Amino acid sequence: MSLDAQLQALRRQAELERTDEARARLLAGRLRAGDLGLVWLFAAARLGDPSARIAIDRPVRPVTSIQLATIIEEQLDRDGCTRVALALAKARLPEWTTAFPDDKRPAEAIDAAQAWLDAPGSDRADRCAAAARGARDAADEAGPEATWQALNAAQLAAASAACASASRIREVRTEAIEAWRLCKESDAVAREALTPWALEVDRPDEAEPPKDLRPGPRELESHREKIEASRRRRAAFEDALGAAETKKRATSIRKRLRAKELERDRVKLAASLGDPAAWLVVKPDPDEEPDLEPPESGEAMGARLTIHVGRFAKKLPRAEIRRLMFLKRLHDPDGDANEPGPAWPEWSRDLIARIALAVGSRCLERFEAAVEGEQAPRTALDAAYAFFTAPGEETAARVADAAKTAGRVASRKLPPEAKAAARAVSWAAQLVVRARAAPKPRLNYAKRDLLGQAYEAGLSAQELWDELRDETIGWSLRERDLGRPPRPYAPGEAFAEGETIEHPKFGTGRVVATSRGRMQVAFDGETRTLVHAG
Repeated sequence: MSLDAQLQALRRQAELERTDEARARLLAGRLRAGDLGLVWLFAAARLGDPSARIAIDRPVRPVTSIQLATIIEEQLDRDGCTRVALALAKARLPEWTTAFPDDKRPAEAIDAAQAWLDAPGSDRADRCAAAARGARDAADEAGPEATWQALNAAQLAAASAACASASRIREVRTEAIEAWRLCKESDAVAREALTPWALEVDRPDEAEPPKDLRPGPRELESHREKIEASRRRRAAFEDALGAAETKKRATSIRKRLRAKELERDRVKLAASLGDPAAWLVVKPDPDEEPDLEPPESGEAMGARLTIHVGRFAKKLPRAEIRRLMFLKRLHDPDGDANEPGPAWPEWSRDLIARIALAVGSRCLERFEAAVEGEQAPRTALDAAYAFFTAPGEETAARVADAAKTAGRVASRKLPPEAKAAARAVSWAAQLVVRARAAPKPRLNYAKRDLLGQAYEAGLSAQELWDELRDETIGWSLRERDLGRPPRPYAPGEAFAEGETIEHPKFGTGRVVATSRGRMQVAFDGETRTLVHAG
């Protein structure tokens, strides 16, 4: 999909959804396409626009009311000053109309200023000058019975037209700051007026926002790197769509769909998370695009994954769909032991356990890189893997003991990242047991969010999001075996969906579906039904 086509799709989606998140995706798309300057996006974020703040994806210090007054008085150009004065005048005009319904001069001044903003020109500036005089005359003629609010409304209308007609920038700023002082809601109204001005489409390349709205050099460089990384991710996805290996995988997925080895909703989930082969197979709606951007926090990461998984759970009962919120944090950090925590739907148990093992493995790598000779976190994760492949009371007890020992490691004198990594491995091991075995699995006793611990352990947002995406895509397409060697097949053992087994006659295969006492295993070129203890 070309950049222009992506932008059109994002615009349609923003108009359809009318949410801050959809507008933020559009702004991020405009940044990638070069349709919006980064300094102007920062300006909108500093003015308080929620979509711009989401698109920046980092804390942005908002401009104060005092700074805003300084910007209007000293830094705005003629266009910006007129926008502020006009917005203030429109906000107060009803007070004049209520008091003097037959006197249209203030409204005419506002119309003249708006016409100049839409298409500046000397003729329209002359009309603004005449309209400004008319609005001031209306205020003078109102008499002593006029309310203070009505008089201010007429003066504001005059100021908006005067800004458009003034010949020198000093006069323009004087009118704008006078309008600012006349309006009680000036702060909120001015911010609302300046935000679309900051996010305009057709702007000269050399134009810059007022200095008090610009980002610092470090902020600018950091975000430029982020935009460049986003462009590389999109380009890599586009390249992958045309690769021979991707087309071969897409053909395999189509065959598995026809053979009823895969559900279409699973393929759609993989496509929405950016798997190129799945994208080719399901041909998503033209307004959609793959989700490749890492969220800014563990909580946001879990929430976004919830949205993706929830979209493809339409066949679940309503109560089950509500329970998908477990993914928002993977456990309830503020819950009480006596309160019901977020339960998980049956079908998601395997996915949650895989996510926990994947994140735990990454955190274990960080721990072992920082601390030598300590085996407790590895023992806990190995026990969790053993429970995942062969659930049982004995292996569950082993996980509980090993996780408790790994948790104690975090109380030692270690670097902060190593402490966080040890805690993350401990929580990950416990999460595997609760996801697979608990009647209503929840972690309402936990103190910290697993993904948040992974951040503290040193994993970047991109690493963590890629891990979650890869695990979910592998689970949805049944292509992930947790990186463990194949287990020898034995009828008396239980096997999990997605696990790789080694059969003495049929060779290596992947478990694609399980039921009580039976499982479907895909070997090279055929699928067979085998017995197991599950």
